[in-house]
Amino acid sequence: MTETVAGLPLDAIARTVTEVEPNLKDRFDAAVVLEILGYKDADARALGYSTLFDLADAVKDAARPYAWEEPLRDPPRVRESGLQLYLGGMFYNVGWMIMLVALFMGGQSLWAARDMPVAVSTAIGLGVVLGLVCTGGVQQFAAWKLIYYHLQGNQPLSRFVMRKSLVLGGLLVLAVAGAFAVLAVAVIGLPLAIAGLGAGYLVLIGMYRLAVTPVFAMKKFVAMIAMSLAALVAMFGTYHILVAAGLDRVGAVVASQAVGLAILLAVSLLTMWAIVFAEREEVRRPEDPPFYARRELPKKVNPPRFWVLALEGTPYLLYGTMYFIFLFADRLVSWFGSQAGPYALNYNSAYQIGADLALLVLVPITAIKYPIIYRFSEFLENRSKLSPSDRPEAFCRGVAAFHNGLTVRVAAASLTCVVVAYVLAPNLVGFAGGAADSVAVFRLSLIGVVLFSLFLSNAVFAMAFRRIGAMALLLVVAAVLNYVLAAAFVRTFRADAAVF
Repeated sequence: MTETVAGLPLDAIARTVTEVEPNLKDRFDAAVVLEILGYKDADARALGYSTLFDLADAVKDAARPYAWEEPLRDPPRVRESGLQLYLGGMFYNVGWMIMLVALFMGGQSLWAARDMPVAVSTAIGLGVVLGLVCTGGVQQFAAWKLIYYHLQGNQPLSRFVMRKSLVLGGLLVLAVAGAFAVLAVAVIGLPLAIAGLGAGYLVLIGMYRLAVTPVFAMKKFVAMIAMSLAALVAMFGTYHILVAAGLDRVGAVVASQAVGLAILLAVSLLTMWAIVFAEREEVRRPEDPPFYARRELPKKVNPPRFWVLALEGTPYLLYGTMYFIFLFADRLVSWFGSQAGPYALNYNSAYQIGADLALLVLVPITAIKYPIIYRFSEFLENRSKLSPSDRPEAFCRGVAAFHNGLTVRVAAASLTCVVVAYVLAPNLVGFAGGAADSVAVFRLSLIGVVLFSLFLSNAVFAMAFRRIGAMALLLVVAAVLNYVLAAAFVRTFRADAAVF
């Protein structure tokens, strides 16, 4: 005799349940669906079950033959190979890497050059550092919201966030540039023309960082490489033309860098327009049945208040800002020591070369951890399916094991890269045009590379659980300690001691 519940056989109830949830993981999934359908303990007792959960057990077993996979509009994504993911991990450092290689091989990049007067190098260096600092948080915040709205297909809100971020970031860049020009003349003691030069670099770097936000958010790898190479070709071409015309090296370097940065900014703006502001429609695919309505993307939406979005994104704003403050605090400290005054700065080229080379070692380390982090979403999906909802500790143990494996692999990769770089330090520094002091700075910086790579892996891991606020606070503490300790070492020993 067929079992019935509320006039329906158990088999029919199981089929109804699978129409709501095609794959029941456990009795709790079945119980939730049964409650949604209106079943109560009285219905369970009609079959001789004491509670709804006992009925859920029976329904779960009866539903197994009817389990099915929901059809997808898009075909299943091909799982990327480890090599593809490794190259993808290089993306976020490719611009920095191209510029450093250009500096070491060609004598200049878009924001640095060798064999320049100290005052000019100081102004350019300060402009670049401040340009990165004042836009780091805005870029991090805008990229976070752009990814969110882009995945929803919500172009109006993507444009809204991009427009507001450009306004906020642009005002911030102009305010910092004005304050820098005043302090450079009144406190540091730079000539007005040199201070204006630094402010100009600050504006160009800051505006470029804002404009390139969609490229970073959407991981447009080819666009990033093409933009950087186009700017470098224009810069080196302009430099050789100006030198051939009789202009001195300093003027040729500054003018060619300005041309390269202007082209980089222009191409970034065009790319931003193509990614965010260009109109696009959902294209019907040949395999779509003719009776399927084409998906309509939203055209008009009521945008949220931007200050509310900014308040929600405060951890991202703080993280992006403090990231660059921490990264460059010791370099700024290493510039102190001029006899011109207590607040004067002198560009320390030996320190810069050693520290920049150490940053290059981060590139392969970052790329190695990227495939592991990228697979984390797959791990969470599979683990959540296998972990019973009444035993959350099993899920937590799995996540902890994944994190431990990530830490071990990143530590092993970091130590391997650092050992190789330490042994080859004289050759690498010599290739980059550094001096003996640069070798010492480079080798000591490698210790920081290992520690910083471990922090970055934990930061990305924390971001997966929206715990970026804790990482931002850690960067605040680290940046303060970095500056204070570096200043103490410089005062006690010498400028290069800031690396400690």
